[in-house]
Amino acid sequence: MAKFAEEHLFSDEKAIERLCNTDPTLFERIRYWISDMIVKLKGTKEQKFFLEAEKLYKKALATRGETAGAGAEQYSIVNIPNYGQGVLLDTNIFDGKAPREWNKILQKYVYNNFAGKNVTVFDKNGNAESIYFAKANNRVIKDGAKNSHKVLDKIARTNGDNIKALEIVHLPELLQVTQNEKTTGENNHQWLDENGWIYREAYIVDHKGNVYVTTLNIADGRNRKILYALSNTKRIDSGVVPSIISDRGSLTYINPESNLPQNQSNVNGKHSTGRGFEEPERDTAYSRALNTGYM
Repeated sequence: MAKFAEEHLFSDEKAIERLCNTDPTLFERIRYWISDMIVKLKGTKEQKFFLEAEKLYKKALATRGETAGAGAEQYSIVNIPNYGQGVLLDTNIFDGKAPREWNKILQKYVYNNFAGKNVTVFDKNGNAESIYFAKANNRVIKDGAKNSHKVLDKIARTNGDNIKALEIVHLPELLQVTQNEKTTGENNHQWLDENGWIYREAYIVDHKGNVYVTTLNIADGRNRKILYALSNTKRIDSGVVPSIISDRGSLTYINPESNLPQNQSNVNGKHSTGRGFEEPERDTAYSRALNTGYM
């Protein structure tokens, strides 16, 4: 196992790039484990090995950023005082655009970047759970309706609510910090919610330091869970200064009026899981990586 890890997880550049592109959440967890080892092994020859591994991970991140374009994840997970982990609304896709143009921009962004994709979240034991976005051509008829509608349009077609438009851009990150799960057995969307619904809350903070809570509506479908909509977004606080934890564990307070620098070194290494549990030990994530099909 150690030999496999050395040859693939830490020194195989193509395997690391493949993991970065196919499962960025797991990639980040391993990267933070490597960062921890560098600190723990400071001054030893073993530290040099992990420093070289870190270079490969940083290179993979840079490559991914070059190829992902506007669809690259924002990595804006922050600590919100009194609320725990949340997401800073620091997207720049609407910069310089009038609010009346936002809906068209958002629709294009959602269909180009989310359609058919999935986000992996983890429970307290390090078990993975995939939450999907609907495919571009998925349609459903709600009970009582005459016509079908595109499932993804429930997210993509957001009008007149700038905060919701901003948070929709950050949906992959919001899934990482959800908590307070509730479920129902309601089934009124045909195949989409065949097994009911899952509702999870997430906190967000805007560039003025206003804190909001929103609910992610996840349909428990026939063969997968699909993020269908956001609901009940409401402001609950103001004047809050969020912070981030760097990959060396230091706490840095940020000015919410400035965009969070868009690079993965700003990712909070202690993501909440999809069910609101604490993050598994990083050794657990590392062990799990050995059994993935990415290497």
